[in-house]
Amino acid sequence: MLSLFPLPNQPGTVQNYQLIASLPQNSDDLNTRLNRSLTGRDRLSGGFSYQRRNSEQQQLYGYRDSTDGNGLNANVMWNHTFSAKLISNVRLTFSRN
Repeated sequence: MLSLFPLPNQPGTVQNYQLIASLPQNSDDLNTRLNRSLTGRDRLSGGFSYQRRNSEQQQLYGYRDSTDGNGLNANVMWNHTFSAKLISNVRLTFSRN
């Protein structure tokens, strides 16, 4: 059974095995933002973000763990200025990962 375990490649008697590998990690991102003054007292803004990702991680004995996923985020915000001391903000946000 011990013949299945790899020999140490680092000094010491504990945590003495290090696996070195280089595998690609890919990520595609898209981000947009829009700001608009509707009137002198009203502003509208919004944003959208999307991410697609995938990668692999090397494990012992030649195995690889692959991961992938998508992320999405959207938001809209409205600001209204009543006076110099009173401002109203309304924000809607959606996020999924």
